[in-house]
Amino acid sequence: EGIDELTLNFNIYPNPVINELFITSEEKIEEVIIYNIYGQQMYNEQYCTNNVELDVTDFNSGTYFIKANGIVKKFIKK
Repeated sequence: EGIDELTLNFNIYPNPVINELFITSEEKIEEVIIYNIYGQQMYNEQYCTNNVELDVTDFNSGTYFIKANGIVKKFIKK
């Protein structure tokens, strides 16, 4: 009792991405933050939904980290 499991496990696709990155989750996504490989914040937005669509067209090609509700995943921008 008193120990919560990780509340959000989300999926991102396509990976690698060219223009549109999709995030899906069984739980509500409250915040999405994207960092570049240097740790600089590239995007930060509040949500209250299970599905998020992000336009990453203007991002430079490379590796990025996406954080949603405390969980971090890596994606590649082509």
